[in-house]
Amino acid sequence: MGYYVNTGYCNIVVKAADAEAALAKLIKFNDENDELKRGGSYGPEGENERWFSWMPKDFRDFKTFGEFLGGLGFNFEVLENGDFVLNHYSDKTGQEDILMEAIAEFVVNGSFAEWHGEDGERWRWDFADGRMTMRDGVLSWSEETYTPSEVQKELTLELEAIRKMIGEVK
Repeated sequence: MGYYVNTGYCNIVVKAADAEAALAKLIKFNDENDELKRGGSYGPEGENERWFSWMPKDFRDFKTFGEFLGGLGFNFEVLENGDFVLNHYSDKTGQEDILMEAIAEFVVNGSFAEWHGEDGERWRWDFADGRMTMRDGVLSWSEETYTPSEVQKELTLELEAIRKMIGEVK
């Protein structure tokens, strides 16, 4: 997936009415799921602390859902009606997948994000029926081949046909 990741198309919506509940769920999720956390520290006496990668140890530090989204690394906008629309991510990969899955019940059906990593890998998140699922992206190449000059000649012919049609309409 790469260390640095970006979204291509991204349209994840959380309704204003659900923002407070989503933040409360994230705080509880953080408190109860140390086994899912990849960040942490280990002391000389065997003590350790765990946190979600690139996130604060205590999600109570976030006072609003918008603060959480910013802390997670998403660019987002708040619509006039107060709904949150996540529209871009470009940063080191953390555990945004686990945290967004935790609040999938609050994400509007049909929301999605298409991702690509610095290593060329692609994947997509889809939100439906209170769940977030992931799919791997697949790149394919057509069997058709052509040359640049063939493309230019075809475009020239199409342009001539359009000009002729416009002339006939006048």
